[in-house]
Amino acid sequence: VRNIALVTTALANGDLSQKITVEAKGEIQELKSTINGMVDKLNMIIGEVNSVMSLVGEGALMRLIEVEAGGEFAAMVDGINGTIESLRGIVTELRDAGVNIGQVSQNTLNAGQEMNGMVMQLSTSVEQIAEGAPRRAEGNGRPSRRHPLPRARAVRDAARARRHPRHRPQAS
Repeated sequence: VRNIALVTTALANGDLSQKITVEAKGEIQELKSTINGMVDKLNMIIGEVNSVMSLVGEGALMRLIEVEAGGEFAAMVDGINGTIESLRGIVTELRDAGVNIGQVSQNTLNAGQEMNGMVMQLSTSVEQIAEGAPRRAEGNGRPSRRHPLPRARAVRDAARARRHPRHRPQAS
């Protein structure tokens, strides 16, 4: 009886390293087998929980706790496994969101580059029109009503200033 009391006290304090070792018969033998079986079962459950939780702590969410457990231990195992499954879902959603953000960023960059190309083309066209207007006006011998010379020069200078911000036109 003394050995049983020592082992059950150790169990109550969380020490799962001890077992009942004395020879016994009858009901005491049954009690001994039950307590030693409980120690083995607790060691197995706690060992599996610790192993899986260690992996979770390292960020590995691929393994679940796989032990036969009943009562409150089964509820604990189910709760931990449910938490791991939830974490897997969250990680998957975050990964997918990151991929989507990357795609949107790339699309935005591509659109910006395309718009920049269009602006440059438009600026070049405006500059060419502005440069050609004075020649057409001079070729007629009179300033064009559609493209008065000062206005054409102003448009040309504005286009150049947009393309080359450091070379602003001088006031005339």
